[in-house]
Amino acid sequence: MKIVKTKPSLIKKYSNDTEMLHKEDRPCVLVVKLKYKNKSYDFAVLIRSNVPAASPKNEFFPLATRYSTIDKNRHGIHYIKMFPVDKRFYDK
Repeated sequence: MKIVKTKPSLIKKYSNDTEMLHKEDRPCVLVVKLKYKNKSYDFAVLIRSNVPAASPKNEFFPLATRYSTIDKNRHGIHYIKMFPVDKRFYDK
């Protein structure tokens, strides 16, 4: 597991996906390795400052509120927005 910032080109890659969050200056994502059929894959799990209050609690891991968190929303790691990512999209 590691925390990385992603390149803007990653946003462009998923530009047609309505479920993808298109915030170009997203600060960071949590990258996890998941094993499937004996092969490892990297997935990015978004860290969001405004997870909707209506989101079920099993869809995110809560973090301390940020200055940008709107009242009643939550700040946290949002599992439901997980997507595959390649190392070439990590920003240094």
